[in-house]
Amino acid sequence: MQQATRQEIKEIKATVRQVLHDHPPTRADDNALFYHVCKRHAQQIGVDLHTLHFSTVFLGNPLKFPKYESVVRLRRMEQRANPDLLDPVAAANRAKKERDMVELARNGGLLQ
Repeated sequence: MQQATRQEIKEIKATVRQVLHDHPPTRADDNALFYHVCKRHAQQIGVDLHTLHFSTVFLGNPLKFPKYESVVRLRRMEQRANPDLLDPVAAANRAKKERDMVELARNGGLLQ
């Protein structure tokens, strides 16, 4: 992994940890978490997130916003390491969805 990429991941991870700590509703909602992470990134680069077009964050990404999937994966890692940052209801729902997806894969992708 390139040094720049490692540094970016460390920075995103620290932001995710801080957002989970400062905004408890983000523990249960990946979209809210991503919003707050992007909002902090925008503040750091001196941009008002609310003036940007949706595609600026998701397509092309000229302002180097973190990727949604990276934020979600880092949330999972952070919550595994710090269970106090888990929302119990969301954790139970995520576990059920994971079991459902495993069952779906076992059925060859066929819904029953």
